[in-house]
Amino acid sequence: MTRIDSSTPLLPRPTSSPNKAARRRYLVRALSRCLFVIISSVALLAMVVCVVLQESSSRDTWIRHPGAIYNASGQPDRMIIANSHNDEMQGSNALQLALSLGYGFIEIDTYLGKNPDVVAPSTSQSAFTFDSANPGKGNDNKITLDMGSGSESGLGLGSGLDPSFALLAGHDLKDLKSQRTLKKYYFDPLLNILDKRNVNRTSGSNDTGWKGIYENDSDKKVTILIDMKRDGDLIWSYLLELLHPFISKGYLTTYNVSSSQWSHGPLNVVGTGLTPLSKVYHSPIRYIFYDAPLTKLNAPFDIPDSIDGPAVRNVQWDNTISPTASSKLPLRYIVSSFFSLGRSNEGKGMCKLKELHSIAREKGIQSRWWGYPNRPNWLKVRIWNLLWESGQDILNTDYLVQSKIWLDDRANKTRNLERC
Repeated sequence: MTRIDSSTPLLPRPTSSPNKAARRRYLVRALSRCLFVIISSVALLAMVVCVVLQESSSRDTWIRHPGAIYNASGQPDRMIIANSHNDEMQGSNALQLALSLGYGFIEIDTYLGKNPDVVAPSTSQSAFTFDSANPGKGNDNKITLDMGSGSESGLGLGSGLDPSFALLAGHDLKDLKSQRTLKKYYFDPLLNILDKRNVNRTSGSNDTGWKGIYENDSDKKVTILIDMKRDGDLIWSYLLELLHPFISKGYLTTYNVSSSQWSHGPLNVVGTGLTPLSKVYHSPIRYIFYDAPLTKLNAPFDIPDSIDGPAVRNVQWDNTISPTASSKLPLRYIVSSFFSLGRSNEGKGMCKLKELHSIAREKGIQSRWWGYPNRPNWLKVRIWNLLWESGQDILNTDYLVQSKIWLDDRANKTRNLERC
């Protein structure tokens, strides 16, 4: 029997210090994690800076964009399914540039402002106030309308409009000093082109024998997107006035709600921005359509009670209301493109995009994304690739020549449009 006394240890004494190798491995793992977090944070910060710089540069006015060189007399070989975003920012020959490249969608930022062709203010019953010299000060820069004893119906097609105001193209209020009216810079040239292309066609003969803008793609429609920047209810009436010559000559695609009949023409007009959805929905004949929210096409929406018509609940999106749909591209797709390192697009993100594009396609609606950075160029092109591969219909772009070349390179390529 072993005798235990005060000098006998109860536990064996350690023969060495704690395992230094294990401690070293632990420290290496901890430092690696910290380094990964730091590198990821720096990369993410760099990407955010790129996005912020792009957002800042996108606020440049059209005046800062020099006129591009284009072949005004040439005809593109085909119409491309791309949107000239904020087209008025492309320079003094913006429309001609887009048409010379075959763009099928042209988006114009639109305000209601002083008509440069009218010197003296109108003495009609309508009274407008507009102050573009003090943007951002409460309601000082808003347009207001006082119809006196008249009614809203006084703003109907071709009547009751104050001629001292007109629709102006400009991205910001300060751009309106350019005094570029939609009539002079967009609708008059488009009407002139269509008149020349349809010289032997009977005026007003809807749906029969019209020729479109593009000689080499004469059966294709061009869509004009009107981004109503403010005062959509007032812009609406002036826009209808501008469209009257196109309507009377059968150049405009329209939808008769009561008969559920389409009348097809070489031009579509779709409102975005602050376009009043209630006016689109309650119009007996839809001359102006609505750019739907791409991410919510399966969600029914409500039309509130208004002067345009009664309240309507649980309306379903379809192409009789919205031939196009768009949304701002979520940040997660920009981040994934930033870190993709040239790998092919795959995973849940691609599947979600495919699902959204499929929903739109099944409803006869063309899809479009906006709000992603233009710089750096490699990131922009990666996003283009992601959206193209996932089935986006309309490429939204500020770089018209580059986008034309990029789309031409994919003209004969196929893509898998099936859902995941």
